[in-house]
Amino acid sequence: MRLELRDGLLFAHLSLAYHGRVVMVDNIIVDTGAAHTLIDSAAVELLSLATDEDDIIVTMAGIGGNDYAVRKTIDGLTFASYTIANPSLDFGNLVAHPGINGLLGMNILLQGRFVLDLNAMTVQSTSD
Repeated sequence: MRLELRDGLLFAHLSLAYHGRVVMVDNIIVDTGAAHTLIDSAAVELLSLATDEDDIIVTMAGIGGNDYAVRKTIDGLTFASYTIANPSLDFGNLVAHPGINGLLGMNILLQGRFVLDLNAMTVQSTSD
């Protein structure tokens, strides 16, 4: 998959599946400095995510301070042609960061054993 370098950040896209619905999410930052993947709730409204008793509230800490998100297990995530079943993702509010719909963190990058080629600006899974 091709990556796009914008404002010094690596952007990509991914798709999420939940209860029979699939949505493509653009403007995702590939973030090796993020421990966990965070998706802007507004970017996935079509999934009709509802909280349930298995979800947990997590505190996110970053340069902008602390914020909260809901950690939820969804049916699937596809990134760079690699699909992960039942990933646990954080869903929160990224309204303070227009143009960014999420951060793809190390929990997904490690699981897919992804390799970033910054010369070719591509990412691929070695687990395929």
